[in-house]
Amino acid sequence: FIYRGAEEEILMTLNGRETRQTIDTNVPVGSYRYSIRAFKSQLLKSMASQSQVITVSLDTADPLPIINLTIQTFGETVKLIWVSSPSRDVKKYQILRDEILVPDGEILADSKKKEYEFDYQYRLPKGITIYSVLALDEVGNKSKSTTQAIRIFEKPYPNPFTPLSDNPDFNKISFPKRALKDVEGQFSVSIFNLNGTLVRTLTADALATKLEWDGKNEAGSIVESGIYVYQVKVGDVFSTGTVVLAK
Repeated sequence: FIYRGAEEEILMTLNGRETRQTIDTNVPVGSYRYSIRAFKSQLLKSMASQSQVITVSLDTADPLPIINLTIQTFGETVKLIWVSSPSRDVKKYQILRDEILVPDGEILADSKKKEYEFDYQYRLPKGITIYSVLALDEVGNKSKSTTQAIRIFEKPYPNPFTPLSDNPDFNKISFPKRALKDVEGQFSVSIFNLNGTLVRTLTADALATKLEWDGKNEAGSIVESGIYVYQVKVGDVFSTGTVVLAK
């Protein structure tokens, strides 16, 4: 039996003969005496071990940040997924959108969970929305925020784009579903060269918010630099425009 303070205050019970260790978390500020007794039965027990006095000072250490934040969008639903903070004393997580706490955006930590999911209904506005997740401990210390940006535009972006670039922000072009407003149905993008030849067709289900083109034709080869005509179609409604591919 492991004791904190008076002998009647049993902190933890461990079974077995091998070397063990235990961690006492969320201990209030103050001084505490720890000791251990070995029990064979209620009548057969060892003397208490030599005690150790530990002084717990005010916790000013920030928790470690969460890991691997990803964001998914399905229509008007936004889902955030992350791996828990490695810190043992995390009490809850906060979800912020553009530095403002989202509705019901506080999630209690669970020591048995490694991955968390949070989703809510929100129509992302045009432009860039930044989401953040922070870990908080029992006294309110906050971790560094882990952020992820979501870009929503009504025209293809970036335009022009460069398929051979190492920068993932510029080596493919996104066609947003919002190019067509207030329509539902299958979402597709057709891409043609200036001779009218179909180069590539992209398709997605009704919940997708964008389609991406990596500059490749149906055979998997990057096409030549130049101007290409696109047709975005949702259901029976479509719009057209041009994009520039630059190698």
